[in-house]
Amino acid sequence: KAVDGDGLGVMAQCVALADLLNDIPPDPTTAVTVAYKTGVRDQLATEADNALRQYLQPLTAAGALQSLGVIAAICGDGSEMSASALVVLMDMVTLTSDEVLARMGAGESLAEITAIGVLTQKALNAVVAATAASTLRRSGTDGSTRYGRAPALVRSIGSAQEAFG
Repeated sequence: KAVDGDGLGVMAQCVALADLLNDIPPDPTTAVTVAYKTGVRDQLATEADNALRQYLQPLTAAGALQSLGVIAAICGDGSEMSASALVVLMDMVTLTSDEVLARMGAGESLAEITAIGVLTQKALNAVVAATAASTLRRSGTDGSTRYGRAPALVRSIGSAQEAFG
């Protein structure tokens, strides 16, 4: 939770915890189950969203970069994501992108625009891949052979966006 309005600190903590979750495989013989990890990812998404909306407005370039990075980190293992967390994270991508575009439209020059563009694509790709993996898990489909296709799909979408963007 934010202390004294330190939204960037909350985002940094969310990234650290998400990275930890990404490094620990689920183990049904311990408390670290998929359900547990999904719950933690839900909480991280909520905390990051609250930090973005409550403490990082108006959004600075540093805030935009941190917001996009935390989204990608939380989506680290998409099979451990809930649909509600994915909606929250997609809303964060949209809010961050809209804020950056509005500032640029107002004539503000952002030296970090290239990095923001790259991280926006990375965050969007992470949410798309996580949505696919989460949908497979929730549907009960054995995604062991299909999970590998989600990153390829995301790369295809990214290539198409580059070609037409």
